Amino acid sequence: MSSRRSPKPSRDNCRLLRLRRRVLPRRARRGRTWRAAGSRSIANAGELPGSRGKTDDEIGEAFFDGQAERLAASIVDDVPSPSEIRVVVDPYSRQAFLALENRIRGILSF
Repeated sequence: MSSRRSPKPSRDNCRLLRLRRRVLPRRARRGRTWRAAGSRSIANAGELPGSRGKTDDEIGEAFFDGQAERLAASIVDDVPSPSEIRVVVDPYSRQAFLALENRIRGILSF
């Protein structure tokens, strides 16, 4: 019995996949740019209700569409403008952690 293996992905295909993963959803509100903290954060958002069957891009866009104003309002007085805020999603506690540089500046329950 011989086992069949999938062909090894080419180096170009791997590079293209890595490039696609680097493009994360962003939103601009109230002088601040909001971006997902990484592809893992988007994957975590995939655990939220209503995310089944959607791509990571669709999940990220839907999350920011629904939460962007609340995110901005939660730290409007605490974070200077312009700033780039990283958003880390924890679907199990249903919280988004808002980080500026290396500090959490806000926690938003949703």
